[in-house]
Amino acid sequence: AAHGSFRTVEFADDRRFAALHKITGHNGNQHIALRLFPGLFNLVDVAVMKRIVLSGDTAYFFTGHMLIMLQYLKIKARKIIMGETLAVSFYKPKGEPKAVVEIVHGMAEHRKRYADFAKYLMNRGFAVYTYDLPGHGETAGTGTLGYFGEANGWTHLVNSAYEVAQTAKAEYPDKPFILLGHSMGSMIARCFLQTHDDMLDALVLSGAPCYQSAAPVGIGIGKALKKVKGAKGYSKVMDFLLTGTFAASIKNARTPFDWISVNKENVDRYIADPLCGFPFTIQGYIDELQGVCDMHNVSKYHCTKPDLPVLFAAGEYDPCTGGTKGLADSADTLRAAGYSHIDARLFEGMRHEILNECDREKVFAAIAEWIETQL
Repeated sequence: AAHGSFRTVEFADDRRFAALHKITGHNGNQHIALRLFPGLFNLVDVAVMKRIVLSGDTAYFFTGHMLIMLQYLKIKARKIIMGETLAVSFYKPKGEPKAVVEIVHGMAEHRKRYADFAKYLMNRGFAVYTYDLPGHGETAGTGTLGYFGEANGWTHLVNSAYEVAQTAKAEYPDKPFILLGHSMGSMIARCFLQTHDDMLDALVLSGAPCYQSAAPVGIGIGKALKKVKGAKGYSKVMDFLLTGTFAASIKNARTPFDWISVNKENVDRYIADPLCGFPFTIQGYIDELQGVCDMHNVSKYHCTKPDLPVLFAAGEYDPCTGGTKGLADSADTLRAAGYSHIDARLFEGMRHEILNECDREKVFAAIAEWIETQL
């Protein structure tokens, strides 16, 4: 290199893990070189902007709108342009992973609630990516929770799953790739499927909401309310339209969130978590209802892998899925779109969050074994 600038990148606790060199080569091209310090670790938690984090032989450098993946001690960089910084956690198994799993969380929660499941998969040999959706968790930062933009918010959510998938595929181009979406994340996963099924080797839909015929009406109500209260306004009417019936379905409920889980400790943790259970903005609800419509629209699916394995996994008493009738309708939509390899697993005695129920290890094993069968 003829010349270059030097910058040390530090963690919040001031531990030095790496230094970046911006180098201008003899041919005039700019590259990024990486110098490592001791302290590598397997589990990476990426949350703060403008930071280096390391996992084995890979480093991730986040700026406000860009993710650069740097291979260990190689002057080579791959850039992925993103609409915002996504808070991502990466779980790297020992040795070569058997496959890669991306987990998309649900409405009004965050990626860290899936840490135990991600670690379980990691210990079974999977590389796992989890992340906070736009308008959620640490991705939202100091912004507004439950808000995904003035326009095209649902597209923004689906695109976030695509950006993480691109990152995973770039890191492990020769490994099977599995997308797992829970609840609203399963809606995002189904819309991802519409145009990107070529990236997938299997799809897992957990607690998948069924189509609601009143969704277009709800969009109209939301748009009327937005004119009065604004896109970032809040509405009890919209709160009830989206989740109120779920809470009402539980008899003698202890809390308004009993519908998510039979596990009382899980419900209490959810209520105590400031990044869970928050209401969406009016625009956020409009975007989610658009997602309900989009996931059900067969014409939006461009099936290139009719034999793609798909698993619907749900709790027996999950009000969100619409019961066996709702699950059947959701599966029929994918069949109508051209997908023929569809399996379903119903877990007795469980509600919406099957990955957080008391007997969750049984769910962990069932999903992992199903995935392994497809590889």
